[in-house]
Amino acid sequence: NWTILGALLNYGSHRKTEVPVDKEYVEGSSVKLESHRGFGAPRPKLRFTVLEGGAKDLITWEQLTDAACIELY
Repeated sequence: NWTILGALLNYGSHRKTEVPVDKEYVEGSSVKLESHRGFGAPRPKLRFTVLEGGAKDLITWEQLTDAACIELY
């Protein structure tokens, strides 16, 4: 079993941290996030949400190809 201790979203020039994650942003073992355009890089961005929706699998940095890491870094 996993325990969500906190979440950090990188907005490029700043970060949004929730430690601990507010219970309104958690559903079971998932943190609720939504995609939005926002301003500046990166686009699209993720933000915490209270809305319900579908689920997407996340991957770790180590699972990315070398080419993907170079593009994202």
